[in-house]
Amino acid sequence: MFIRQNIQTLRFFRTTPAMRCPYLPHRLETKLVTELSGPDAISQHDTLTDAGFRRSHHFVYKPLCDGCRACVPVRIRVRDFEPSRAQRRILRRNEHVHAVETQPLATGEQYALFSRYVLTRHPQPKAASSAPAWSTGCRAAFRRSTASSTRSIRVGDWAPI
Repeated sequence: MFIRQNIQTLRFFRTTPAMRCPYLPHRLETKLVTELSGPDAISQHDTLTDAGFRRSHHFVYKPLCDGCRACVPVRIRVRDFEPSRAQRRILRRNEHVHAVETQPLATGEQYALFSRYVLTRHPQPKAASSAPAWSTGCRAAFRRSTASSTRSIRVGDWAPI
């Protein structure tokens, strides 16, 4: 007897070893991680994001720390958002700051900003941090390695074009 089954792509999750928490001193963090790949990667990204996962390159992860729920992802429904009085005051104080949508291309400026973030929030032991800087090709692959649609917004206090 022949039985036809509709087999969907299996998605495997793994947990990372406990590491120093980049946000809370004297705490350890563990993450639940899976790779976004295959024909259902975009729908899986949407489903997992709704479940509190975050994306980094072609992986999604969720903090899974024993006895801690401090890392809460925030999702804002943009269409329904109304700034509070305090937020409107902050907007007025920052009228000189501009945001412009740009092509999602890797630039030296973006990589420098990302590098400062990584060094500040995710410092590594000296041996690991002495690795050579990423090449331009690696930076470009970093920006393109995603299963979701990517938009790039440049924010700064420079004059808009």
